[in-house]
Amino acid sequence: MKDIFGLKYLIGYGCLVLLIGCSLEHSNPADPENPNTASQALATPVISSIEPYGGHLLIRWGAVLNAVQYQVRRSEMGDHPSEVIATLGLDSPEVDITQTRTYVDTTVIAGQRYSYQIIAINDFGLQSKPSTAQFGELPEELVYGWVTDRNRQRPRIYQMLYNPAITDPEDRFVTIHSIPLTSPTLVDADPTSGNCWVVDEDQLYYLSAGGTILRRITGWSGSIVQITANHPHHECWVVDQERQMVVKLFQTDQIPANYDVSSTSGAHHVRFEDDRFQHISAIQVDPQRGNCWVVDAETGMLFRLVSPTPESVALEAVIEGFTAPVALAINPVTGICWVADAYQAESATDQFPGSVIVLQPTISNGTDISTRLTGTGWHRFPEVFSGTEFHRPFALSVDPQSSECWISEETPFGSAQLLKFSENGELTLAFSGGGGLDLVRPASLASDPTNGGCWVVDRHSYRLFHFSNTGLMTAVTPESFFLNPISVSVYVP
Repeated sequence: MKDIFGLKYLIGYGCLVLLIGCSLEHSNPADPENPNTASQALATPVISSIEPYGGHLLIRWGAVLNAVQYQVRRSEMGDHPSEVIATLGLDSPEVDITQTRTYVDTTVIAGQRYSYQIIAINDFGLQSKPSTAQFGELPEELVYGWVTDRNRQRPRIYQMLYNPAITDPEDRFVTIHSIPLTSPTLVDADPTSGNCWVVDEDQLYYLSAGGTILRRITGWSGSIVQITANHPHHECWVVDQERQMVVKLFQTDQIPANYDVSSTSGAHHVRFEDDRFQHISAIQVDPQRGNCWVVDAETGMLFRLVSPTPESVALEAVIEGFTAPVALAINPVTGICWVADAYQAESATDQFPGSVIVLQPTISNGTDISTRLTGTGWHRFPEVFSGTEFHRPFALSVDPQSSECWISEETPFGSAQLLKFSENGELTLAFSGGGGLDLVRPASLASDPTNGGCWVVDRHSYRLFHFSNTGLMTAVTPESFFLNPISVSVYVP
């Protein structure tokens, strides 16, 4: 009996050990088959953007549920980053997956292409699958811009450099030249040489990139209200406000240092007049085709002018049906024409009367776009967000790389927003302010050709902004630097 009881106790002890062993079999938190940690499986992170930021690269990704750490991997070449450059710890596991996580890589070299991956880690040490590799590069190119400041104390035009390598956003705009003028307003820069045309009341100057006045054009009947330059063809189109006519300057590389346009025609200029010119509000040239587009806010018409020869201008097409077109932008590659029509109101009580119309460069003469429906050769963007129409769009600038268009739009609430649309009407970003940097009247826009960003002159805050192609504010001039900024135009030497 004693042996039997001994055997019984031995068997019982063995079963107990077996049960304990079974319970411990899946107690390892790193074991993916552990039922206690299976519920902690991590989703794969998704990198949302990689963009230059103050001479560095800013990586953004979406939060992953239950993650307590993120591992950032990088490689200088290839699709599979292997070097762990950072491990970011959190105070508590992620619960809000709408959050965005960021990391600034301060060790990048301009001109070098990098690929990045993010791995999420939970509090058991389990790792997610690596995110899809994304590439980022800090551009070597630096962007310059001309900015006019019309104020009584120190009217001048500034040549400025945007330097993302500077850490403080308020220091990234660096002044290169400051040239005193009388009352500078509009500016149009050659996108490669940096030479620019600038309006100074009833005079037109041509400046070198070094800040030297090369030419002075006089003889206008009054103030110049609009200019647009076709730099590759050495042309500049000018709107004479008093006479409401368009003057084309040609062979501008051969114009004397002082030139008078008061005569009907001359060695370097030709006039174009039309009885339907009542209040020309915008003018833009298509540098590829040589056409010049003109809109009149009074008659609601868009005119396409052509130059059969350098010495001549002819009317090719008239597009009707606008209400009060105030701005134009031309895609320099495709010739697509964007028009901001600020008052497409059907009644005085309409709260959101504006729209933006996109036209093909060959749209037919006599086309009427007064209907709100899309027509042949053109279409309209009446909506900014679902169910909300434009209120008052008033400035445009096309990014030639993406063919998207930056649009500044005044809201009915006394503020403004900066929008970006694709040519098919998709809203790709919207910025309405924040952090004390609200936009109120962004009156002049210039697309940044190096990164798809945008230079913005806000005439209410008297500041110059730079936004990245994802809507991140990356630079701003200090308060009181400008007293009355009017216009901006950029170039890459």
